Amino acid sequence: MAWPKGSRGDLVRRALLKRFHSARTLDEVPPEAAPFTSKRIATIGQTQLGAPPVDHPECGQWTQGVWSAIASLKEPDGVLGGAFLVDSAGGAFAGLKISESIVYASRSSLDRLAADPPASCPPCG
Repeated sequence: MAWPKGSRGDLVRRALLKRFHSARTLDEVPPEAAPFTSKRIATIGQTQLGAPPVDHPECGQWTQGVWSAIASLKEPDGVLGGAFLVDSAGGAFAGLKISESIVYASRSSLDRLAADPPASCPPCG
């Protein structure tokens, strides 16, 4: 998605991967930023490994990733940026894809995303 220079989406997209100086991104999924209202957000998260379906939708953010909670925020000016990397460390899990997300949203939406999971969510352990 093309964003005007200096816009929220442009700032989020440019901020992705800054700390991963030699990171290799996936050719088929370049780092990108999408507005919360974009249908693209649903497909961004589907590229994550280990994102099983959940019995309780309110637990999706903690089991599938922040992308799964974006639609519930109802924030038309929000932006989600995502970068999908290739782990080339050569260890036992080399080649797995990991991701980085940046959320540009209001304080109330960020507070909601940062809150602890509901008690109905099974513990990760």
